[in-house]
Amino acid sequence: LPIKPYLNVQLKLEEDQGKPRVSKLQIGQLPIPALLADTALQMGLKSIYQSGEYKLANDVLKKMVMQKNQLVVTYHWNPALIQQARNTLLSGGDIDALNAYHDKLIELQRQGIRQGSLTQLLQPLFKLAETRSIDRDPVIENRSLLALLGAWSSGHGLSRLVSDAKSKPAGFGLKLEGRVDFGQHFLTSAALAATGDAKLADAVGLFKEIADSQGGSGFSFTDLAADRAGTRFGELATQSDTDARKVQRLLAAGVRETDIMPKARDLPEGMNAAQFKQRYGEVGSPAYEKVTAEIEKRIASCKLYQG
Repeated sequence: LPIKPYLNVQLKLEEDQGKPRVSKLQIGQLPIPALLADTALQMGLKSIYQSGEYKLANDVLKKMVMQKNQLVVTYHWNPALIQQARNTLLSGGDIDALNAYHDKLIELQRQGIRQGSLTQLLQPLFKLAETRSIDRDPVIENRSLLALLGAWSSGHGLSRLVSDAKSKPAGFGLKLEGRVDFGQHFLTSAALAATGDAKLADAVGLFKEIADSQGGSGFSFTDLAADRAGTRFGELATQSDTDARKVQRLLAAGVRETDIMPKARDLPEGMNAAQFKQRYGEVGSPAYEKVTAEIEKRIASCKLYQG
């Protein structure tokens, strides 16, 4: 390695009764016996699966079959896992920052900010984030703030983030476009995007709507719009120092709801699985993509996400 800063590794996997098995491993010019390589892989996977995210994935994925030009995956559908995924992913952030925003949230609630628009709360919280970021990392500050708000608004995981707090904030009751559920969708997705991955946040939001169509409140493009706007918010607030400070500056100065989330109440909602299939066929169909394209167009027109 001191002479050539690279190492060639060849790995071949084969399907064996629904699980991957190493059939060949070569490191540089050194071939590794397949049995030894496969044993090491299984031990490594067992260690990895101890973490929350991978353990959750391992519980869902049941079988993998390799075929020519495709990989067939069998998974166990359980809507309850969606909330487990949110709880697992809504973590991260600096302890000092989490405590600071937790205390500020309680202070603002005592001042009467418990009902009304979510923007009333975001303005002073991001003002605090802007002040703290004078001598701190703005990305970490925003990530910590959104992680806290996501855990609080979803009603899960707050005690894990701030375990030794003497007081707890009252339940979430703030709104976007006059709806509490929009505020919850927005903040949860923002937190998932800030602490994890934007595509993952989108997937969790979509799976939630699919689950709702099969016995819950129904599939709602309105909720999907709030999820997507929140994902875009969380992504922008944490993708770079420059963008993090931009979000802090704009939010601290005060914003309207339409600056962060577009109008969405006119979008189709409350459809059960049969109604959704009749109108849109399936996720990804031209009819479905037409609505999601309209959602993206509306989000792009919001002041915060321009330029």
